[in-house]
Formats: sequence, C-alpha cells, structure tokens
Amino acid sequence: APSRLHAASLDNGKPATLPSALADLSNIAFINADATTVAWVQGPDLTDLFAWRASWPEPQRVVESRKDTPLQWVHVAGDIITWDNSQAQFAADLRSGGYTQLTPQWGSTDSWGTVLHIGFAPAKFDGKTPTQETIVDTSALPPLPGCA
Repeated sequence: APSRLHAASLDNGKPATLPSALADLSNIAFINADATTVAWVQGPDLTDLFAWRASWPEPQRVVESRKDTPLQWVHVAGDIITWDNSQAQFAADLRSGGYTQLTPQWGSTDSWGTVLHIGFAPAKFDGKTPTQETIVDTSALPPLPGCA
C-alpha cells in the first residue's frame, strides 16, 4: 500500500502537524532529512527524487531516473542530496540544480548535517582490499554547475 508521512514532536512524542507541502504526499520511499530539507524517492518504480525545503512553497523534482535504475538510499548533507541507483552514487546540488556521479561504481554515502561521507568500492572484492573513504563538509563547496 502507498506510504504516508506522519509527524511526531521530539519534545513529547505526541503527533505533530506536517508542513502543508508534505501533508498529502504518498507512495514515498527512502526518505531522509535535516533541520530544513526533506528528500525522498517517490513513485511505484522508484524513479523520482524530490526535495522540499522549509523556505520552498512546494516540493521540487531533483532528478528522474529510468525504470531499470531505481533510486534509493537518499541522504541530505546541507545543500547536497545524495542517492544511488544500484550502480553508483550520485549527488545533486539544490542551489544550482546540477548533479554528478560521485563513485565510478557502487560505493555508499551517509551524512550528518553538512558532512558527507563517500565510500568508494574497492577495485576488487577479495575481503582484503580496503575501501577508500572521503569526508567532505558540503558547506565549504561551491555550487555544482547547473543543468540546462
């Protein structure tokens, strides 16, 4: 069944009112947020990545994927939204609308505030070859070039 968002107060655990821009969302998956930004995958084929910021009147589509590369594992790191499509890690910049591929193949991302962790898959999966890990403070990055 399609999923719906619900909110609760972190102060007392009681139900809270969602912002009107998020109240009617359904069929969402892989949701992540920080203090001002919410990002999620929407649609039955997991092909649409949306974001909403407290300063925006309504959610915006960040990227649309093909059915054979569903979007998943969304993270918010300040102005940067990351996700993967089962093949590689990607990032979009909410300031410019630009996006880029982060890892050549597979890998992982995670975030804490404006800190983004990028894990690069090892060249060979033998249990001995270490992964390469990068930590970036996204607040120090210039905007990605915008898309036409």
